[in-house]
Amino acid sequence: MTEIKKFDYYISLINEKIAFFLDDRSVFYEQLFYCMSGGGKRLRPLLVLSTGEKNLEEALVFACVIEFIHNYSLIHDDLPAMDNDDYRRNKLTCHKKFGEANAILTGDALLNLACEIAIDACMKNNKNLLAAKKIFEAAGLNGMLKGQFLDINLNKRDNINAKILDEINLNKTGALIKTSLQVGAILSQEKNEIIDFFGELGEKIGLAFQIKDDMFDREKIDELNYFNMIGEKESIKRLNDLTSEIYFCLDKLDGYDFLKYLVKIILERKN
Repeated sequence: MTEIKKFDYYISLINEKIAFFLDDRSVFYEQLFYCMSGGGKRLRPLLVLSTGEKNLEEALVFACVIEFIHNYSLIHDDLPAMDNDDYRRNKLTCHKKFGEANAILTGDALLNLACEIAIDACMKNNKNLLAAKKIFEAAGLNGMLKGQFLDINLNKRDNINAKILDEINLNKTGALIKTSLQVGAILSQEKNEIIDFFGELGEKIGLAFQIKDDMFDREKIDELNYFNMIGEKESIKRLNDLTSEIYFCLDKLDGYDFLKYLVKIILERKN
């Protein structure tokens, strides 16, 4: 199977598994389906599968856990008390479609669903328990939530520099990306040094992904991003340096062709 065909195949597997976990008898189903079928890139679950191909069935379960957590964070991030966005992926955000209270509950429902799925998987073996631990650490107080907190509570007057931006984005964006790679490797029973290697690679990919996002949003002059804080020239230099480091890391890997293909898409994307 070519990498292009594998990409489409993995997307279909992820979407089918997400649909499987969304109970159409639930009172939340309309909101959950709306938010989970919004045309997202499925980047994080694809990263899980890219390092978890040796144990694809279990990797797919944890890929969905991460995608549910990611989407719960987007629902809450869009709320008026946070980023106050009206649109996400070219359609109304959850709170604009269903109201703020329902959006908060929908985000909570996705997080709780992720917990239920992970706990069910953890009852099978310790390997799954380690994967779940990695995910919820990345999503928690010293991961994604920390990054979101810093993003909300810091502003231009706080003398933002590249180091502080990195701390925000290594947590808010990078934590789940890093963990996606590590979880797949854990489920594939890779050695600890390979899992650590994917952690370092994931941090670089997370930062590059965020700088690329900031490049597309550079016209939003009030946002806390690299282009506004350290300037276009320095931002592009950092992106180019990270890209070189990432490709250097990938060159040291034997196999993992789909991961290499996926990272190329991430680094060279146009939107």
